[in-house]
Amino acid sequence: FQIRMKFLHYEYKILDFVGKRGMFMLKKLIGNKARKPLIISLVFVLITLCILFYLTFQTPDDTVALSERVGHLPLVENFLNWVSAFVDWSVRQWAHVFEFLIIGICVSIFYAFAAKNIWTMLVLAVLTCMCISLCDQSVRIFIVGRHFDSFDLALDALGYVSAIVVVSICREMYRLVVNRDK
Repeated sequence: FQIRMKFLHYEYKILDFVGKRGMFMLKKLIGNKARKPLIISLVFVLITLCILFYLTFQTPDDTVALSERVGHLPLVENFLNWVSAFVDWSVRQWAHVFEFLIIGICVSIFYAFAAKNIWTMLVLAVLTCMCISLCDQSVRIFIVGRHFDSFDLALDALGYVSAIVVVSICREMYRLVVNRDK
């Protein structure tokens, strides 16, 4: 009985600690004057992740059909004709770059609001996007007709690193303009 009481005592201490920590994080989020942009950017991250995983769980036939439909759009056809002088990638491969460009923008904007230091933002955004990309490819192992493609990881990285660099440059330019008079 005494052992159980001690265990319950420690259990309540842990719950109390987690509860206080959770409340602290909630107050920090709510008390932050920039909470609206933080929450909005988090919503955009979640929306892009939902779209990504919807595309990931498509059957191979659906993926091919979507690539063919998108490949016949005038804007995409013109882009593919222009870029074919430099690299010979398919619509599906360019889709990886574009998808992760969007994900990289959303994730880095979220961390731009969440992190005070630009280097922290960079590291967190890159690590988050790397994890998303790796999860996206790893899930394909379990989908019939799909497979893990390491080249897709490189295409994903091209998209999210480009996005993170652009958002970081914009953030630094904003900081310089805002602090110019100080």
